[in-house]
Amino acid sequence: MLEDQYTEQLVKGKPGSGEIGKVVIAALVITAGLVTTMITGWGLFLLAGGITLLVFAVRGMKFEYEYIIVNGDIDLTKIIAMTKRKPLRSISSEVITAMDSADSPKAKNDMEVGEYTVYDYTDGTESSPVYAIYTTDKGKKEMHLLQLSEKSLRLMKQVLKKRSLI
Repeated sequence: MLEDQYTEQLVKGKPGSGEIGKVVIAALVITAGLVTTMITGWGLFLLAGGITLLVFAVRGMKFEYEYIIVNGDIDLTKIIAMTKRKPLRSISSEVITAMDSADSPKAKNDMEVGEYTVYDYTDGTESSPVYAIYTTDKGKKEMHLLQLSEKSLRLMKQVLKKRSLI
């Protein structure tokens, strides 16, 4: 019986425009609450709602991605404020068509042309190499950007063999 090849890693996420937008909306609600409080007492409810929204928005900006790779199948999960787990997607090794460095001319061209829908699961810094996992499933072409550790990269190269362009 063959042993499963397994690796797991965490990568800090970068807040996107959605998370930043929630903080801006919360600030606007707080401001409206302050102005309304000066006019009427009902503004206190708006102010309390804005503060609550701000707390949840700021907590939501602190998250990490968890990559679990088993025999080339990738499970991606978003861990928000170290308390809430949100499964993002599972990528079967069967739908992976290629793996390449995200800095390669091919990957850069594919991102610019827009033929692939790109999903970024990295920390947004250049601290470690980023790899592009190409998938095609039911006619949908997608590119998943991941910051794979050395162990994860070795496992993926071993599983993908000829599909790995690295």
